[in-house]
Amino acid sequence: MDFTAQAKGKFKDRDTIPGMLTTKNAAKLLGISRVAMFQKIKSGEIPAGKLCGNYVIKSSNLPNIYAPLMLNQKAHINRFVDRAIKEYGITLKP
Repeated sequence: MDFTAQAKGKFKDRDTIPGMLTTKNAAKLLGISRVAMFQKIKSGEIPAGKLCGNYVIKSSNLPNIYAPLMLNQKAHINRFVDRAIKEYGITLKP
């Protein structure tokens, strides 16, 4: 997607376009680094378009993006919890 034609002359910078997020802002909301954001965009995991040469993400796509990331994070957290219980189980009991 190329949003340049839509936004040309309407906004001073891409941070003020309603319904659009910069990679920096989207990464912050998702709790991932900008590098991880670019990797996910390049792999097609996160749909993004270009605006004035920079990637932007439609904010309406965030719920679709956020849910799989949360499932991945939840699985990661569960592995650590299981390992902690296995190693320290008796000391964790009240």
